[in-house]
Parts: sequence; C-alpha cells; structure tokens
Amino acid sequence: MTQGGSHARLSRYVLSLTLATLVSGALLSPESRTFALSGDEALGQLYRNARFWMNRGDLVRATEFWTRILHLRPNDPRALTNLGIVAAQGGGLKKANILLDRLSRSHPGDPGIEKIRSAILLGKLDVKWLLLARKERKEQHFSAAYQDYERYLK
Repeated sequence: MTQGGSHARLSRYVLSLTLATLVSGALLSPESRTFALSGDEALGQLYRNARFWMNRGDLVRATEFWTRILHLRPNDPRALTNLGIVAAQGGGLKKANILLDRLSRSHPGDPGIEKIRSAILLGKLDVKWLLLARKERKEQHFSAAYQDYERYLK
C-alpha cells in the first residue's frame, strides 16, 4: 500500500470518528446542545435538563435550568413552580415565597401554587435521604426505603 493510500484511509477514519463523536454529543455538554437546537426543541431540552437535575437532587443545577427557562418565558408556570420548590428545598424560603406570589399573580388557580406552598411548609430537605430511598425502592428494599423517605420528610 502506498503512503498516500494509507494517509487517505487514516484521514477518512479520523473524519468518521470525529463525526460520530459530534453526532453522539460527546464533545458537547448538555447545555451546549440545548442552544444548538431551535425553538420548541431547545425549550424542551431545557425542561428535560431541569427535571433531570431536580430528580437527581442537584438543586444548584436544577435552579440554573429553571432560571434559563424563565429568561426565555418569564411567566412560565412550570418553571415558576419548580424553581419555587427547589428554592424551598434548599432553604431559600424568602425566594420561594416571592416565586409563589409571582405564580399566583400570573397564573391564579395554577396547581403549582399548592405545590410551592407544600414545599415551603416542608422547608429545607436533606436530599441524601431521598436519593437513598429511591435507590432502596428500586432494589425492592421497601422497609428501608420507607424509613429513608420518612427521614427525608422530617
């Protein structure tokens, strides 16, 4: 095989690998991919990222994504609700009350109002118990999961 043929094969291999990596998104963070999308797709990706981090118990990352959504849609009821819940869970009761007021004014009667009120009543929660309870429930250790859910809610 000639050196030119070997070089061409290597170039095609590198190009294929680069394209595969870009398509799979391995070189782009979830945040970067969000803004590469357009319109409703980008907003949908922001919602998915926010829920992902919220479900993981990462209140800081969840807050970042809910805040981004509010920058795009200032009175989005889902973002206001979840940002209020995250604020309350993190101990930011003043911020949660502000978001509750904002949601009540922009969307009176929205079910998120009661969700934020409940989160405020519960106050700051220790997310480690929630994550442990979910893990134990998934592993079908129901009595241990129940105890951890109780610790989480206390």
